[in-house]
Amino acid sequence: MSLPRIVLSIAMAIAVLLASLAPRGSAPEPTIPARELLTLAQRLNAANYTFDRATSEALATVTVPRPAEDADLANLESSLRAAGFQWRPVGPETKRIFLVERARG
Repeated sequence: MSLPRIVLSIAMAIAVLLASLAPRGSAPEPTIPARELLTLAQRLNAANYTFDRATSEALATVTVPRPAEDADLANLESSLRAAGFQWRPVGPETKRIFLVERARG
């Protein structure tokens, strides 16, 4: 065997060894912050959501089940309501702006 073939064989063996020892991607977390769910909803319906500082903190700390990859807007909104959030339209209807608040109760 010539030197280039030996070097290539050794390089391939090392590459296979390193590939087998590389860490695998972890499974996604079963829950996500409610803020991420609100961001997904915003992308689906092209609306703007506004909220105060206390609601922002709650959105960051409250976790909700991770939605399916193909979840529709109704599923996302249902998860947000179940997590204790509500929203109502503010401003002109043509702007699609919603005020997000923690549900009372």
